[in-house]
Amino acid sequence: PRAPELELARDTYGQFKVNDILRASCTVKDGRPVANISWYLDDEPLYDDLSMPTVLDFNNGDLHTKMQNLTRQLMFSDNGRYLKCVATHPALETPSVTMRQLDVFYPPRPLGNPIDRFGYELGHKGIIEVEIEANPKPKLEWNLRGETLKEGGVDSTGRIKAEYAQELGRGRYTASLTIAAVNKQDTETQYALVAYNDMGRQDYTVLISTSPEPEDIAAAPTTPSADGSNG
Repeated sequence: PRAPELELARDTYGQFKVNDILRASCTVKDGRPVANISWYLDDEPLYDDLSMPTVLDFNNGDLHTKMQNLTRQLMFSDNGRYLKCVATHPALETPSVTMRQLDVFYPPRPLGNPIDRFGYELGHKGIIEVEIEANPKPKLEWNLRGETLKEGGVDSTGRIKAEYAQELGRGRYTASLTIAAVNKQDTETQYALVAYNDMGRQDYTVLISTSPEPEDIAAAPTTPSADGSNG
């Protein structure tokens, strides 16, 4: 058989948005006997949301073409993953694969507020970091003590700088605020971070402390719990 043909029905901008319905079709032509089709997202097999395969016969029924459709509601976590159509056939030593990377737009994801950061030392450099998930890349603004700092901006004291968002891959970014030398007032300040893109915005609140990280937090997963709190 020929290599799989994978087609995606895209909107007019050639992008998907979170909760969009992805419609894809895979066709494997000219198999004798008919080829088998499997679907994957990265290495995760897809069994749901598939139509019954259609088999078409050509050339007096000697060669067979198989078609199958996939319909899936897209989640933010699908961004950057590869949709794969895999054909297997007795005449193929290894499966034949055709893939397309998914580009799914979504607003910055929420985190449990406030976000607590521990272990800062008075008189020493301190870095506040927040990992944000968003696509496309978000713009960042920090608000502290009545001042707004855009990326690359420095506060009126010259001690605190808002760094540019650092890309971690697959829609993950680090927002950083660097404090030249942490003082007591810094540990009493509430740091408000706004991340926004064309899909929406999200507000985060960060508190910093010179206390060591509590053991129960250090041992717990970093993802927010169901009630929106950390840990």
